[in-house]
Amino acid sequence: MKGLGEKELNRILKGVISTAREAGEKLMRYQRRLDKLKTSNKAAMGMVSEADIQTEKFIIKELKKLYPEARFLAEESAFEQFGQNTDKYQAFSKLPWC
Repeated sequence: MKGLGEKELNRILKGVISTAREAGEKLMRYQRRLDKLKTSNKAAMGMVSEADIQTEKFIIKELKKLYPEARFLAEESAFEQFGQNTDKYQAFSKLPWC
């Protein structure tokens, strides 16, 4: 986030906090209907639920609105994005992180 001023950083921070709260509310709604929650096994080993996938998508979508230049590495979509391609992951991991 090189080059962002304090005002811009504060705007992004407020948006991140709002997104986190809204994501938490979404997860709580899923929690109230666990009996209807769809789950599956993910290729990278482990269990993934509809709540995990939809909440991750929501968070990324909202964060991209706040900072369009940002790139994201997220648990549920990482395997889809990189799979076993370690070269592609290594190239991504060398990009600036925040």
